[in-house]
Amino acid sequence: MNGLPDPGERRRLTIDGEAGDIECALSAPRGREPVGALLVCHPHPLYGGTMDNKVVTTLAAAAHDAGMAAMRFNFRGVGGSGGAHDEGRGEARDCVLLAQWLREQLGDRPLALAGFSFGGFVALAAQAVIAPAALITVAPAVAYFGEQGVPAWPRMPWLCIHARDDDVVSLEENRARLASADSAPRWEIPEQAGHFFHGRLELVRDPARALLETLSAA
Repeated sequence: MNGLPDPGERRRLTIDGEAGDIECALSAPRGREPVGALLVCHPHPLYGGTMDNKVVTTLAAAAHDAGMAAMRFNFRGVGGSGGAHDEGRGEARDCVLLAQWLREQLGDRPLALAGFSFGGFVALAAQAVIAPAALITVAPAVAYFGEQGVPAWPRMPWLCIHARDDDVVSLEENRARLASADSAPRWEIPEQAGHFFHGRLELVRDPARALLETLSAA
């Protein structure tokens, strides 16, 4: 089954990737045709990350709030996705492939990209090829780029949400690594939310929705 889902529809599908099937969840806002779409990357698969992670589903909900469809997908070797963990390289290529698939469905409607933790690293790795209308990174694991740093800085509106008390990905290290960006992200730095925003998911949903609404209003 191809195409964007109908208003309010939630659909699971598989898309052919270079390492086998890519398991995806595609959903649309209630009561209206999608005005765009958000592609969301999940946290590290070797530490339990899947497309059903609650920060990932919260980003999808923010897209629905803004009138946009959302696509989440499982990285290689997770759930129904084929292949094996590729340390972000193959995952970024899969992200590019899914962005191309979504654009075929969207026509001239905007495509945005988001990622949480390891998924933020994957989104940053893929964004230069995808060139999304906006980028949202939540506690992105920028350290995975190593000493060479981010290979290409984002040129689109970029929101980075990172809790001050994150004990998994250091806010201070991320701010230092991203300080040299040609176009620095807009930072949202909530207090007492931790890495996974337990009980504080509105601190992800609200700013993400606000950015995405600027795309749906354009």
